[in-house]
Amino acid sequence: MLIVEGGGQGWLSRIRINGDSGQVTPLKEGYPDGAVSVTVVGTTAYVLEGQLSALFGPPDPHRVEKLFHATAVEVASP
Repeated sequence: MLIVEGGGQGWLSRIRINGDSGQVTPLKEGYPDGAVSVTVVGTTAYVLEGQLSALFGPPDPHRVEKLFHATAVEVASP
């Protein structure tokens, strides 16, 4: 299972579940615009950043408009 976390710099991690326990392995750090979603196509994960602070945060006259994008990360066999 792959998960993304949006706090701090953001993370993409793999969780392997075995019975009643699991092991978390960080795969990539560095999603400053808030990782919100991940999907896998073949052996590549695509992480989307939501820019939620720009959408829901206080107005910032110095904020620079950015395009939304997906970051590709090779994750090997599913």
